[in-house]
Amino acid sequence: MDFATSINTCFVQKFADFTGRASRSEFWFFQLFLFLAGFITTIIDIMILNYHPDDLGPMTIIMYVIIIVPAIAVTARRLHDVNQSGWWQLIVFTIVGIPIVLYWYIIKGTDGNNEYGGDSLLK
Repeated sequence: MDFATSINTCFVQKFADFTGRASRSEFWFFQLFLFLAGFITTIIDIMILNYHPDDLGPMTIIMYVIIIVPAIAVTARRLHDVNQSGWWQLIVFTIVGIPIVLYWYIIKGTDGNNEYGGDSLLK
């Protein structure tokens, strides 16, 4: 999956779809998009709207509101791809769980079918 297809999948086709599976490329391209969008909105807030760099400006807040649901959904689907429950993404709030979830984000998904659906690379 390429960058544009990942964005289209996460924002249009599966905006709030917490079922199924997401390949590594879908997940990581979407994470790259989130990073770039956050960087651009922060620059707009600082340079055009004159917000202090330590403050959240309105463009950044609007971006966060727009991306929260698809970001959680693609993360749940990525965890499904490695045959884990989407609820495991909550373990990052314990700080200790960050390496565990990061490992799941990085590893190859389950080959073939698993309990969350068909192989994400075959679609």
